[in-house]
Amino acid sequence: MKAEKSPQSVVVVEDDPDIRESIREMLEFEGYPVVAFENGKEALERLHESPNPGLIILDLMMPVMNGVQFLRARQSDESLAEIPCFVVSAVGGAKELLREGAQGFLQKPVDAGAILDVVRTYIHPSSGKRPVYLH
Repeated sequence: MKAEKSPQSVVVVEDDPDIRESIREMLEFEGYPVVAFENGKEALERLHESPNPGLIILDLMMPVMNGVQFLRARQSDESLAEIPCFVVSAVGGAKELLREGAQGFLQKPVDAGAILDVVRTYIHPSSGKRPVYLH
């Protein structure tokens, strides 16, 4: 009998508690383990403790450490650089974020279905190829 791998977790980095909890609840309802942080600094300090992170959903405008600062710090950490990171924000240039290491960008307010599509693509890829989303 083949042992099942534990599903990869989704890391949510969002300073707005209502948005953070909404994303968490939606993803947990869909069966994804979620670990949430309120800013980039907290996420960087604790990301190594997160169980099997498969995707980071990142807000851009946050106190303490914003999304761009997080992306830069993540890129310089070999163990974190390989984790796909997707920015969900009301502001930001998608091309700049891609240069900083993000795999894609969704403009807020974002449809729940769009977030689920991204999570499904990165957590359960049907092929080795992962598309870049720019919405």
